[in-house]
Amino acid sequence: MPSSCPQPARPYHVLLTASSGAYQEWQTRAFYHHYLVQRRHDACGELGGFTRLLTRPAGAPADALEAEMRTVVVSELKKGSEDLGFVVLNRPHSVVAALERGSLTFDEQWVLVAETDHLFLKPLPNSLPADDPSVEAVGYNFHYMDPRRSPRTIGLVRRFAGEAHYAGVQQVGPSPILITTAALRRVAPAWEEISFALKKDAEADAEFGWMLEMWGYSIAAAKVSLRHKLDPLLQIEPSQQFGLTITSGGRPTHGIYHYTFGHEFSRDGLPFIDSRAGEWAFDKRDYQKYLPAEVPAPPACVSEAAFLLVHLLERAAAASARPWPRGAAASPTSTIEHAPAVARAVDAMRRSAAAAALVGTGPWWWGDDGPFYFLRSGVLHTPWGTGRWAAAVDEQGGGALPSPHGRAPLVVFLCGHVRWTHGVLVPTTAGGGVAEPHRITIVERSSGEAVEATLRADGAPAAATAADVPTRAALGDAPPTAGNASAPRAFVDGVRADFAESAEAAAARLLATGPWALGWAGVGDVYLLRGGAAHAGGSSWGTWEVGGGGGGGGGGGGPTLTVRVGGRAAELRVSCWRLHATGGGGRHADLVWRHPASRCFPTCSDKTAPLTDADVRRSALARHAMSRAWSWGARSNPIGFARSADGALLQTPWGHGTWTVVPSRDDVLLAEFAQQRHMLRFEPKGAPTRFTSTRCSDGDLVSGEDIGASAA
Repeated sequence: MPSSCPQPARPYHVLLTASSGAYQEWQTRAFYHHYLVQRRHDACGELGGFTRLLTRPAGAPADALEAEMRTVVVSELKKGSEDLGFVVLNRPHSVVAALERGSLTFDEQWVLVAETDHLFLKPLPNSLPADDPSVEAVGYNFHYMDPRRSPRTIGLVRRFAGEAHYAGVQQVGPSPILITTAALRRVAPAWEEISFALKKDAEADAEFGWMLEMWGYSIAAAKVSLRHKLDPLLQIEPSQQFGLTITSGGRPTHGIYHYTFGHEFSRDGLPFIDSRAGEWAFDKRDYQKYLPAEVPAPPACVSEAAFLLVHLLERAAAASARPWPRGAAASPTSTIEHAPAVARAVDAMRRSAAAAALVGTGPWWWGDDGPFYFLRSGVLHTPWGTGRWAAAVDEQGGGALPSPHGRAPLVVFLCGHVRWTHGVLVPTTAGGGVAEPHRITIVERSSGEAVEATLRADGAPAAATAADVPTRAALGDAPPTAGNASAPRAFVDGVRADFAESAEAAAARLLATGPWALGWAGVGDVYLLRGGAAHAGGSSWGTWEVGGGGGGGGGGGGPTLTVRVGGRAAELRVSCWRLHATGGGGRHADLVWRHPASRCFPTCSDKTAPLTDADVRRSALARHAMSRAWSWGARSNPIGFARSADGALLQTPWGHGTWTVVPSRDDVLLAEFAQQRHMLRFEPKGAPTRFTSTRCSDGDLVSGEDIGASAA
């Protein structure tokens, strides 16, 4: 044992909480593989024994994993009744049940509580301070678990923790945590009790949602005087937006990879930081049946975090003691491509003269709305968020529009990625070709309403160095060939060190992208448009060009992007989709995050506020909605609109949510529940008896009707 190891050794037990079924089974197998790998590499011997704490329906047969790893089984709470419709309550329940009956025992004095979607990146040391017995656990400071994040959260935490313990509530959840066995026994009953109490409380259920059981733990810990050391390096939760860099000097920066968020990229690796419409995507939720042994190879320029996740999962599959199902189907309701219809339409853009004429142009204004930018890989930036644009294909209706508009060569998706919402008519030349447009016509698919859109590029520079970049290069790479992620790739601080490209190739890749956050250079948020034009909003124009090139991305010899706007300039080293300031200092430019477009209903993008007493006094619709009971889709699914101390409460069979008025409409209410936003249009005006709900994420329609007086 190295001299740097603590003496005596302080081994901890690994407790993996899991549910039955194929979805968590493949995650468990991956977790266990990387646990064994890191245990072999643990020179200090602190990574100790392993137990899977499994909940499964009473009477269900044993699964195959019970022969491979120590498993303690607890009967699953009955769905819908005992678990209150929230399956995660099985986690605290199973810990308490197993401890009470004496089946959950450990030789070690410390326990690491983990979940199935965790992967060890390196051996975790026992980081509990040996000289401070008042600290009994190490936890991760989840950014969304701030007990002072909002007045409503403050009120609920204060109410459930009590005044004596409120100040002690920490920004922590129940996993991952490294905790003494004595402290786990002390906190578990309170964790279970408070989690159930929160679920039964309508206001807490609406506020905490899927995090409810985590809040149960953090409040319970305060009530039993359990104090945590918060360690931001205990785990990392990457996505295509966050946690892009997970190594430094070739070594993992964090102990655990928590793959709770999805990764969305175009086929050329452009991160879709504001959309679930990537042509290459990885999300654990897409693999409800099983994870294939080989996942389609990530594009060359995906983030280090996305590549490493697929690589780690494939290594677990390859090393599995039992044959890993090969070619196993994903969920029957989803595919590896989250937006297959959009993907095929984007593919067709490479053959579209109309698409070649529009890509890399902006800002456009559709009537009084703008700005809009037609960007690479079918990305469309709008004042309502990020949408998609693509070529019209037969399976999408061929761009057919209501009379007299005919067929549109291009279509726009502003409401999810299943059904296009608008057609784009582009002017043609006398010979039937496509003119370089300054005006186009946007036609709404259902109504046929047409709006003229105008390109407002006054002040844009004359064609600059990047003018000779073929605009078709921005229409997206060809689909990737089949393969796997087993071939290692070299990253240095999150940048591909083994990726070399010419200045011409880098310019072709950067064309029609943005906005890039260059505020630190005094340049602003910049779009890189055709003709070498850089637009930072309004009348702020400049130029961009790429020089150098040929060297590897991590060695400093790659291409250099220079952006000049308003007398300021920024020079950045280009490596895939990471732009680093050439002067060092850790400066870099990332794509600016924007909300997905959700123009499924005219008010989906409206700004709203929590319901107030004044809103209720002004809104006849709000008062009427509260006085009646309503159905949602079927009379067996009743919903109710109520007031609470902190705003408005929506009661539904799927958990509680919130609702409020929409200032611009007197016939529409906003309802939010189950992490979805809905616009409810009531009819007839005056004394409505029915409504139609439009889900803002994808346009899904549900009808509802008055089913009697409210019981409230």
